[in-house]
Amino acid sequence: MDIPGETAHDSRRSEAPPDERAPSGERIGLTPIRAGSLADEVAKQLFATIVAGRIRLGERLSEAAIARELGISRGPIREAQRLLERRGLLVFKPRRGFFVREMTLAQIADLFGLRRVLERYAIEQAVARADDLALRRLALWRERLLAMDTNGEGRAISADTLVEEDIAIHRLICTLSTNASLQAVYEYTLTEMRLALSLINLGFRSPTRIVESHGRLIDALLARDTATAVAEMERHLDHSRMRMMERLSERGAD
Repeated sequence: MDIPGETAHDSRRSEAPPDERAPSGERIGLTPIRAGSLADEVAKQLFATIVAGRIRLGERLSEAAIARELGISRGPIREAQRLLERRGLLVFKPRRGFFVREMTLAQIADLFGLRRVLERYAIEQAVARADDLALRRLALWRERLLAMDTNGEGRAISADTLVEEDIAIHRLICTLSTNASLQAVYEYTLTEMRLALSLINLGFRSPTRIVESHGRLIDALLARDTATAVAEMERHLDHSRMRMMERLSERGAD
């Protein structure tokens, strides 16, 4: 996961949010920071925590709680929050602080409508343009993830890493299209995709589960069967969209 190394100070919001009540004591899975660029490291950890669903969409980030869990001052935390705001993961509300961005049912529907168009075209272009050696990268992705569970690594993989592996196979298909414009547009959707995937990350559980959900798609691409690959991609996207919308509806009813 790459977090842009932006460090420019945003003078508009130099004051800490006034509402810093003592937290309930529940940890959200952050790791004390000991070295390196503090703001960048905090941003990476917060990013992983959001994607893993340990901080819910729409939830406020408490600087006091984060500072205590990480064992650092609030300055780097504020800078990290600004970095994530610029990435579109957080929003700032005056006099209240930073919140994880929320998603609506309409936004999820729009995102997956766009993904269907982009990924259908990516499949068509990948089948037409990629040589057999390039397509072999799909099989290598599958073999690598299956090996993680075979040798025991899969049990130690974090939820956010599993989310990134799910994104990786879709990104690879776009790469195999060799269409730079398509890849650029697809990259633009990744923030939205990660937020949406945070709603259902518990469904991944293991690398093998991710492989199983993409297996028929990969087989069709390796066979250069465009029609089957497109059908499998659309089936996969429709299933994910429905699960996300169900989860979002459930949270709205909490």
